[in-house]
Amino acid sequence: MTHHEAISSHPVELIKQINKLRLENKNQWFHVLATVAGRPTVSFKIYGTWIQIARWTNSEGRTINSPNCGDRSVTQFKADLMAILNNAA
Repeated sequence: MTHHEAISSHPVELIKQINKLRLENKNQWFHVLATVAGRPTVSFKIYGTWIQIARWTNSEGRTINSPNCGDRSVTQFKADLMAILNNAA
């Protein structure tokens, strides 16, 4: 599994970075620590369009995990990423 870091000031740019990593890591798991400025870092474990792990610590100190369901369309994958990043705000 490859490990990456993605940092951006805007969620849309971060999603573009993660999608690029998805394309570069076809048919293999990859891990990415994703940070949008001013928000908690989200740890993702991804295979294709399956987000198996999407974990962050909220403002109350609780660890949250918000994965998606199996293989999705690319459009749904990007929507799932946006929802996760917005929930981690």
